[in-house]
Amino acid sequence: MDPLYNLLGLLGLRRGVILVLLAMIVAGREMTLKELAEQTGYAKSRVSEYLQTLEEMGLVRKTRAKKKVLYSVHLDELSRFLRERIAKIDTLISEVEKRYKLNLRGGQIGG
Repeated sequence: MDPLYNLLGLLGLRRGVILVLLAMIVAGREMTLKELAEQTGYAKSRVSEYLQTLEEMGLVRKTRAKKKVLYSVHLDELSRFLRERIAKIDTLISEVEKRYKLNLRGGQIGG
């Protein structure tokens, strides 16, 4: 499986949301709702829900071009999102190590 898919899954994103995001990243261009539905195999109504989630998170932008609505990944926000979540995980690991006298990064148990 794709490493970005795995990482986003570990960070709590739903499978469909991840697949829609990955479809845009792989395409490397703006995509319509119809294109995303075709690419992911989800119904347009489901893709629309996933896009709304991604928009609310600031990870996807919506633009209008004539009669089409186009969606694209906001890469700066995706990068920020990943860095913030990874930093939170790192902080939690440190807290767990301190509280329970574990060395999770070194693979040793006990202080």
